[in-house]
Amino acid sequence: MKRNVLTLILLMTFILNFSNVNAKEEEKYLDKNSIKILAEYHINEYLERELNEEIIISDNEILLDDVTGKEIAYLVPFANEKGEQKGFMIIDSRINGYGVCEVNYNVEELDNILEKSKNEKLVYIFPNRIKTETEIKLKMKESSENKNIEKYILPESSALNIVDNIKIQSRKLNLINNNINKNIVTTDSTHEIVMLSGNPDLTFVPIKDGSKTYYGCNQAWFSSELGNEQGCGTAAAANIAYHMAAYVQGCSNLYKYSTSILDRPYFINHMEDVYDYVTPHTGILPGIPGVNDIKNKFLEYARSKNVYLYARIYDNPSYLDNIDKTSNFIKEGLSIDSPVAMMQHDDDDFTGDLNHFNWHWTTITKYFRNNATDDRFIAISSWGERYSFNLKLLVDAYPNTYIYFKKV
Repeated sequence: MKRNVLTLILLMTFILNFSNVNAKEEEKYLDKNSIKILAEYHINEYLERELNEEIIISDNEILLDDVTGKEIAYLVPFANEKGEQKGFMIIDSRINGYGVCEVNYNVEELDNILEKSKNEKLVYIFPNRIKTETEIKLKMKESSENKNIEKYILPESSALNIVDNIKIQSRKLNLINNNINKNIVTTDSTHEIVMLSGNPDLTFVPIKDGSKTYYGCNQAWFSSELGNEQGCGTAAAANIAYHMAAYVQGCSNLYKYSTSILDRPYFINHMEDVYDYVTPHTGILPGIPGVNDIKNKFLEYARSKNVYLYARIYDNPSYLDNIDKTSNFIKEGLSIDSPVAMMQHDDDDFTGDLNHFNWHWTTITKYFRNNATDDRFIAISSWGERYSFNLKLLVDAYPNTYIYFKKV
């Protein structure tokens, strides 16, 4: 009898402890209603400003795991008021997480993800990688990357409860004013937006191909296999050359045609022209592996066009963990109509994927800050498409290098 009573007590203690553990585990995550609050807030504060149209949340959100099988995020599709899909956002599901991690405007990619989700659990790796569990297991089995599995998991955030934070009334903050008005748009006292000319109409190097308008060029357009696979830095340089030719006085020679000519075949010729100077490496570190490499090669290209520039570089590891210094550097470039090239230095087993962002050059076109919540996002051009990333998460997750060019 005593043994039975003792067994019962131990069993009840175990159940209570197990329940407490589960409760504590559940307390770490946002419920679906909180995810919806975050999504709607981001739509109101950022997306509708970015797309210049009314945006609504679609109902078919998808729960995503990290590579260890733990819940980490939700994929939330969004559409316009006509019901046309416009893209999706990834929202960190942790209570003390980063909120919206990224926004992807590629509807074709969304369709592929939704189709995959019908048959298998999906796994999220920041940035811009959503895999099936089978794909993850296969990758891990083929490599030694399972020894460094932490690199694939979202870092811990120092934020307070993210939902409570966005419920705070917007503080009356004075925006930074560096006396360069055409590139700074302040919609109200709680937002700071710094962007390139051309961005007010949502364009950046708007290359035309029939009814399609690209957001910058795509390295897949290079004629060589090396350019296709390793030409991200060259593509970024081609974007920068065109934009400076169009908007920076004394730089018109950086683009061989009239800047009003943006049909895809003409722009590909421009890309090949840049490729002759900003040529990717082969070997152990293929592509344009270093910031000094892209600096020297682009300056040489500019000199060949009788345009004289100098480079501003932000590549000091002791600085890169500081969100304010990173933000200020990006704003410096954008405010003088110089697109900021960014390289994310993190090599991993998924760098061979289409549309990867690891060990990859992209072009920053816009900086956005909500001063009430301190959310910061950058818009970038890569693969001919527009993406938006949570800048705090980028800074916390990876060492990044930045460069922009100025007229001498």
